[in-house]
Amino acid sequence: MLMLEGGPFEVPKLGRPFVLPKLVELSLVKYIIEMQELGFGLNVTQIKRLAFELSEATSKKSPFNEDREKAGSFW
Repeated sequence: MLMLEGGPFEVPKLGRPFVLPKLVELSLVKYIIEMQELGFGLNVTQIKRLAFELSEATSKKSPFNEDREKAGSFW
């Protein structure tokens, strides 16, 4: 469960399983939202690179493209 301004925020899991650990992925979502609210919206490529970097930092095996160092389009 992630705490946002309005209180706890539970993400229903539909479809594919999380590639990143749940708390890491929710933290990424929170970061993206905060950056957008500050006027520094991230583009898709920046978000994919952040996801790749987080997967490398957590040392979890991921289906991300190591040559391009970013998450794929179906992430």
